[in-house]
Amino acid sequence: MKDKWKIEQHRQRKLAAARLKKERLERDYAEREADHDYWHYKQRHPGIVIHNLTGFVFSRLTVIAKLDPYTSPSGNKDNRYLCRCSCGDMIKVYGFELTGKRVTSCGCDIQPKQHFKCDEDRDMPDDVEWLYRVLSKTK
Repeated sequence: MKDKWKIEQHRQRKLAAARLKKERLERDYAEREADHDYWHYKQRHPGIVIHNLTGFVFSRLTVIAKLDPYTSPSGNKDNRYLCRCSCGDMIKVYGFELTGKRVTSCGCDIQPKQHFKCDEDRDMPDDVEWLYRVLSKTK
């Protein structure tokens, strides 16, 4: 009888913990939708690791889509993102360059305007390619 009670208590605690985690994630995503500035979001939520940067704003760059990760010859994978600059150009940027403040624009504030060119040897997924074509025409 006592074992059944312990098992039921354990089950109830696991359900409560899962419910709290789900509520916290829903609240976190709602706050993230309202707050697109990455640095402001990280300041308010210091312990959270963000795996997908889509929708965040880094200085002049807005992350549009997550691309296939780049795999180096040594086997390391780096996430790449398709970003739109405030001047209208599109660029591909690594995630660590965005979060490390290495890249803040497409280069329009430093040098003359350069247009984004897609790598012909690497195919983009259909939805990302469609998104690139649509957004590159709406400058």
